Amino acid sequence: MAATGQLPSSFRDPSGFVFLKDNIYYRHIHNSYKNHYIAFIQSGCYEELVKDSLILRHEEINENLTGHPDWFLTLKPEQLKYTSQPCEWSFDMLKDAAKLTLQILKKCIHKGIILKDASAYNIQLHKGKMIFIDSLSFEEYNEALPWVAYRQFC
Repeated sequence: MAATGQLPSSFRDPSGFVFLKDNIYYRHIHNSYKNHYIAFIQSGCYEELVKDSLILRHEEINENLTGHPDWFLTLKPEQLKYTSQPCEWSFDMLKDAAKLTLQILKKCIHKGIILKDASAYNIQLHKGKMIFIDSLSFEEYNEALPWVAYRQFC
């Protein structure tokens, strides 16, 4: 792990990173993502996705557990028992992940929110079904712009 505790596999997202502390996984949110996160929460989108079991529930922790200088908030997601990679999934599991992504996208647009990425790595099998695990994949929707994650989804 890096000095901040960032997991090596959590290097792509400029909005934050995943880290492990005392055998518990957390997500650090950077200040640069603050407005998008607040919009996502205040829109009711997160609450609806949790209610429909489409996104992993998280708890907000107002403590900088990493000591990273660019900190807005820490999330403690519901812990997964195991993780798998999309390359390990069957065709039907990949289809379920794609359908989940589109289902989330459809619900979010109605709340003024859109997915900024559509990676299958943001989905895991949890309690017998596919669930979205990345609370930092959402931003405010601008209908004048095309879906930025479309190519990644394809």
